[in-house]
Amino acid sequence: MDMNAGGILADRKIRRRRRILTAATAAAIAALIGGYQFLPAAPVPPAESASPSPSPSAAAEIGHGLRLMAHDVVPLSAKSLSLVWTPTSAKGTHISSICRDVESVEVQVEVLVNGKLIYTGSCASSTFTTFEDVPGMRLGTPATVIIKATGAVRYDPVTNASISVPVPAIGALEVDVYQRLSFEEAVLPTRPANLKPLQDTNQCLGVRSNPGDPLQPATVSLIWDDTIFYLAESQTPGELELAVNGHSLMTLGFWDYDLTPYIGSWDTTQPGPGRDGLTPPQRGQTVTLSVTPRHVTGAWQVKFDWIPSGPTQFAIPRRCGGDR
Repeated sequence: MDMNAGGILADRKIRRRRRILTAATAAAIAALIGGYQFLPAAPVPPAESASPSPSPSAAAEIGHGLRLMAHDVVPLSAKSLSLVWTPTSAKGTHISSICRDVESVEVQVEVLVNGKLIYTGSCASSTFTTFEDVPGMRLGTPATVIIKATGAVRYDPVTNASISVPVPAIGALEVDVYQRLSFEEAVLPTRPANLKPLQDTNQCLGVRSNPGDPLQPATVSLIWDDTIFYLAESQTPGELELAVNGHSLMTLGFWDYDLTPYIGSWDTTQPGPGRDGLTPPQRGQTVTLSVTPRHVTGAWQVKFDWIPSGPTQFAIPRRCGGDR
């Protein structure tokens, strides 16, 4: 799985990691985790009282490196919602949608930015886009997002299958546009008197910050094989950029002192968008993975395991004395 921003946010932060994960659990995590944080949409009134609401007159700082740029709610019967915002950062934009008060069906939507289709799928989604993805999208120039409800699906217990149904006449469509901020722009919480200690994880391969200089980069050699699972955490706000053989894979942002880790994985066979021109190394090849910290003022670590093919538990990396 490509763990970079480009589809549904996969950078949901998980508070605790079980000591042993099955391959099925790992697959579920991989489907949900990525390089950018997912924020749930704000609560809205019931559909029968929902009416179009204007975009915020001033962009609202919501934390976690995001700023709310536009918001609206319309009755789902309208089947479409349009928002205009002006990008103020080149870091990218999250477009979050949800269909509320809809029972027993999953509404399907299309998301278009400046007329370009960037997402099709479930209404409950958060899509990331950058200037490179959308022609004509640039700093200081108003951009338009249109979300269209195109249909719905319902599970049929008789046939044990999903069937297509019309868009419900009741319910509400809510859309939020979030601008990613640079670290310098973000509003950070007050540093606590005592920082939480890093977790003692059972991954045996990884890198950890230099106790005397948390801004010093670190590298580790690992085997490019199967799907690689990672766990990353930082005691303080900051960024950790992961690169393979000098090519950037992703940048993980930490915005608080809660020590909630990023947990995810990436498919080693796919270069994926935003991977700095990386050609996937040959399976079994030893590569150098580097972690470059920025802005951190405390300890951090990134640990790795492999998710082997088939319904088995995580295998132990060879350097730990096990077989994969």
